[in-house]
Amino acid sequence: MSELFGTGLGEGVRRRDSGGPDGGEVGPESYVFISHDRCQGTVARELKRWLLDQNIKTFIYEDDVPGGASVVTAVPCAIYKSRRCLLIISREFLESDYFVSEYTWAMDRQSRLGVLSCLPVLYRIEVDDLPVEFRHINHFLRYDDDDDFRRKLVDFIRDDIPIATEIHVTQTGVGLAWSYFYGYLDIVLPEFDERANKLTGLQLPVYPKLVIVLPVSCRCPETMPTEDNFRPIGFVKYNKSRAAVRERCYKNSVYNFQFKSRNGQLVDCHLAIEFATPLLSLYQMNEGSVARLTKAQMVNERHRFKEVITQILGLRCMDKCHGKYLLVDYRDEDDQTTTHSWRRERLSQVVARAIENDMTVAGVLDRYIRPVRAATSPGASVAVKGTVWLNVVIVGLLFVSMICGGFTYLR
Repeated sequence: MSELFGTGLGEGVRRRDSGGPDGGEVGPESYVFISHDRCQGTVARELKRWLLDQNIKTFIYEDDVPGGASVVTAVPCAIYKSRRCLLIISREFLESDYFVSEYTWAMDRQSRLGVLSCLPVLYRIEVDDLPVEFRHINHFLRYDDDDDFRRKLVDFIRDDIPIATEIHVTQTGVGLAWSYFYGYLDIVLPEFDERANKLTGLQLPVYPKLVIVLPVSCRCPETMPTEDNFRPIGFVKYNKSRAAVRERCYKNSVYNFQFKSRNGQLVDCHLAIEFATPLLSLYQMNEGSVARLTKAQMVNERHRFKEVITQILGLRCMDKCHGKYLLVDYRDEDDQTTTHSWRRERLSQVVARAIENDMTVAGVLDRYIRPVRAATSPGASVAVKGTVWLNVVIVGLLFVSMICGGFTYLR
């Protein structure tokens, strides 16, 4: 890692893109978003005062979210609209519930713009103590109350620096990312939402984004775990002749997924979800005896894969893929390798949080999610019909019994 900027970065250019959380443009506006934990509120305000002295506007949620506005939607919108995003990374920030969301939004915005716009500022924490999400970052700045820190901070805010202008394709993760894009995503994503809408016989429309899960361990099971409430209901199919294979079939599995929403209500939705298959290749390279990829190398190449595929999909020229996918990090194993360790997460919780955040930001929550109690499954319908017929039979038998009893009395 470099002290501020990584290698291979050239002169800056300003770019604008579309596809922000409100459907409008993605930055850059004239302010800097400062992401922080409440414990670092004083540090955030000190930065804000100093940047204002440099005629640089800022946004911190305590001061700048309008009264009555929802933080859930205001914060991601502010991140996407900002010129730069500073992440004050502290131990408290890493332990908060929202650091993954704000980091994900900031990195997604960076990939869309094509310039370095997200800067982690390390506050009383070392690089080796960072969790897996941050290990691939090759730029950061250590917080210090001196002129050198302020100079580097202003340079970062005022200069537009392209990200990854030089990509080393000899690295396994990078090569897998390019192959994954041109050999798969570039084929299935452009019209994915249209094909998903053509599925019939469903009481809910299929979520129009392909959900791609990136497990930390690189293990990719053959099926989605049934204990996580994923029930297969069909496929999104696409045939395309390719490399002398006529009408090759590309299929994405569609599942009914039940989960508890933020308000504790049991809901369900239909979505196409799968693991990123190149990560399985990395896992096999680690497990097998041919490639002899070490665990540390596998983890490192996974980060390179994620970084490059995010950059590729976020390029301006890839607008045909924008809004058609959702990358989801998944901590599928315990981590005790750093000071900031974590426990394994359930896939259902990770996916539920990711899609609910994405739908909330896009304003389509009510369209693709419904309460389970409002649904009537085919099995429930059959049960209701069976109960009705049973009642009819019982009433009929009672009626016949009464008639027979009447005849007996008359005799």
